[in-house]
Amino acid sequence: MCGRPPAIPPEGSPAAHAMSEFWRATGVAADPTALRELAGVTCTALSIGIGDGGNEVGMGKVAVEPAVAALSPGGEFAPISVNGAYRACDHLILGTVSNWAGTAFEAAAHVLAPAALDYVSDDDPGAVEKAILNAITEVGSVDGKYPAQQDSVDGMTWEPYHREFYEFIWDIAYKDGEHRLNS
Repeated sequence: MCGRPPAIPPEGSPAAHAMSEFWRATGVAADPTALRELAGVTCTALSIGIGDGGNEVGMGKVAVEPAVAALSPGGEFAPISVNGAYRACDHLILGTVSNWAGTAFEAAAHVLAPAALDYVSDDDPGAVEKAILNAITEVGSVDGKYPAQQDSVDGMTWEPYHREFYEFIWDIAYKDGEHRLNS
């Protein structure tokens, strides 16, 4: 038994109601211990969550905190507490865009173990992300913000937003302005 308590939405909240309805309709219970055992994950394994708006796995780490759960920038955004992800993690990485937070983690890993990320190109550090975006768009995926297929994530187009971010984050991973990738 892992002994870590699951993140549970506040009693009476819309998320708690939605989870109860889901469990009742499907017969599926969100028992983290059983799920870890089923997946063959040991109790000592660390988990990392990467999120931006509350619906990503791992966001339960903050969604159950009353001061955080009520936060919302307003407008079209829902408070974190109603976005539906209550699965917690050991370490949560937040970013404006989940992809960006993931890449920041990847770049940090590169600093610690440069050879482990030999697929990142010195000439075009965003090439892998661009290729993934192209591939998922070609098979019919759409940006969650727009119904049309286009090269965008979270409402921001590849050019210039995402391309510039990937260049920026990988430049940080270079030592003293010199490329460390593939070294």
